[in-house]
Amino acid sequence: MRRVAGRAVATAVGVWALACGDESAVAAAKTADASAGSEVAIGTDASAAAIAEPTLTGPGHQDGPYVELTGTWSAESQRVVVTVWAGDLPNLLGMASHLTWDPAQLELTASQALDLTEESEATGFAWRHVLKPLAAGRLTAGTARFRTLSHPYAYPEGAKVGRSAWLKLEFLVKSAGKLTIAFDPATQLARKAEGELLPVQWVGATVEVPAGFAIGGAP
Repeated sequence: MRRVAGRAVATAVGVWALACGDESAVAAAKTADASAGSEVAIGTDASAAAIAEPTLTGPGHQDGPYVELTGTWSAESQRVVVTVWAGDLPNLLGMASHLTWDPAQLELTASQALDLTEESEATGFAWRHVLKPLAAGRLTAGTARFRTLSHPYAYPEGAKVGRSAWLKLEFLVKSAGKLTIAFDPATQLARKAEGELLPVQWVGATVEVPAGFAIGGAP
């Protein structure tokens, strides 16, 4: 039991190192299987398209663990508002990846990490997040489940995540055309409490900006 617990602790540390941009952790990260389904339009309806607003589309995930993007255009803030969802994750201890885009096309203006499950003093656990821009067009995101109380027999435990919002992001549009938001395959990592890798589908998305759209927006 002690060896299993040690491996689980090392797993949480490894996920944390990746989220913080540790190069050795990035090199060791395992790429996950990803399958493309039918493309589904997210966010705007036909009336919105008629007035040349940006739309976000992404391939649907297949059965099994996944992380995917959905999004809408906010006329009020003049931003593309993106939600990163995590789902069908059994016994998740932690996960991390780098989200990438072309900084000449999109500018990240706001970001927030959310807890994947509700935790409290009663559960004895808490989610800890890393959300940090590493460079223009690259955001490192990581989360791990930690015990809030220390005990010699308190082993790490994962959480079952059905479907939960993980990240909230806002982007300023800087050019027209098809703009890609994706997860860097070399940085994708998700593990169970026992240290076993979770084969997650990391599903990106495309922001399509019509040629007639007025570039820029409110500060």
